[in-house]
Amino acid sequence: MSITAADTIAVLLTLIVLSRAFGDNPIYRAVQSVFIGTSLGVAFVITWHTALAPAARQVITGAPDAQLAYAIPLALGLLLFARLWPGTWLSGLANLPLALVFGVAGGLAVSGALLGSLVPQILNLTGIDGAGAPSPIGYIGIIVTVLVLIGFSASVADDRPAGSAISRLGAVGRWCMVVAFGGLFAAGLQSYSVALLERVRLIIDWLTRLAG
Repeated sequence: MSITAADTIAVLLTLIVLSRAFGDNPIYRAVQSVFIGTSLGVAFVITWHTALAPAARQVITGAPDAQLAYAIPLALGLLLFARLWPGTWLSGLANLPLALVFGVAGGLAVSGALLGSLVPQILNLTGIDGAGAPSPIGYIGIIVTVLVLIGFSASVADDRPAGSAISRLGAVGRWCMVVAFGGLFAAGLQSYSVALLERVRLIIDWLTRLAG
């Protein structure tokens, strides 16, 4: 199988990125800038064609109800450009859409975690929802969840004595979090290892075809 220009470019970019393991260098920074610029360009094109252009089109030529529905979020989005003038009263206008975004995102995250994940899991694990009989693993999951919540609350502002029951339970909860974060880190490391092996396989395959 012949070597294509795309394969050669992919191998060279992979080697340049992997060169970061030996220290920072100008070539790596150049490739990093190309990657970031390309990603931002693709994101802008997607945003323009899926959000900005349809919204502007509806505001200009849409029905009256559609014009109002699209004009409000479009105006809030334009207020973000007020950050281009820091230190002036215009910069404060960007706080309105930012507060709305963070407020809605925070509310959706909390309600989604409670109603979409935590409560259904507890009901399913204990068999309260009728899906099955309660199991020891289900009760262990509930206990670990409670310990983690206590660990969070005890780590924020704990003025209790070091030997109190809440402090000891909070310490157990924090160890549960350490185990969970360790598992997540291991899963992420495994994914990165698979990606690295795929890149190494690409380089070996390219060298094999180059040798003939």
